[in-house]
Amino acid sequence: MPIGTIAAGAALAAILGFSDRYLERAGSRWRTPIMPVAIGLYLPFGLSVTIFLGALIHSIFGSEKSDESGPGILLAAGLVAGEALMGVASGAIVTAGIRLPLF
Repeated sequence: MPIGTIAAGAALAAILGFSDRYLERAGSRWRTPIMPVAIGLYLPFGLSVTIFLGALIHSIFGSEKSDESGPGILLAAGLVAGEALMGVASGAIVTAGIRLPLF
């Protein structure tokens, strides 16, 4: 395993974690959570853009008092979980050698 890359990721996560904690205590509206940065580095650009657009739309149209566990979060989590399950199912179908007509 490339230890340099792992160390760089750990250092970036530590920096983001400390800055997020500082911004939280300062009461800042902007934060630096580790997980969205990690997802942005891991996922392809097309998915990162849609996640960014969703966050941008929420910051423009979402209310300031919106709860972090509201129906929008539940819907988004369901969509992500459904996409993951369909990816596993389609991978199983391809692995089994089943050919499905596409239209």
